[in-house]
Amino acid sequence: MRLAALAAQLPRESRTSRALSPALEWGDEAYILARVEHAVRHLAWMLSEDGAKGVNRPQPMATPAKVSADTAQAEATDFELIDSILPYARG
Repeated sequence: MRLAALAAQLPRESRTSRALSPALEWGDEAYILARVEHAVRHLAWMLSEDGAKGVNRPQPMATPAKVSADTAQAEATDFELIDSILPYARG
């Protein structure tokens, strides 16, 4: 119980906090800068020919939380199940 209380008081920048929550890999400043960077790219896109046509919209940067979620989803994929289904789909 004492260990849990101590862990709860660790700063966001600690290795333990980052290991428990990949979203903490970046600080608040980095998330804000990423949003500003995306807003500037989006504004430049809106003023371009692509923006006038509504094509090639810029995508936001992948944050550590997004990358971690994508990785977890890929790791959770049951490849044996997929391999067992594929022959039926091809046949």
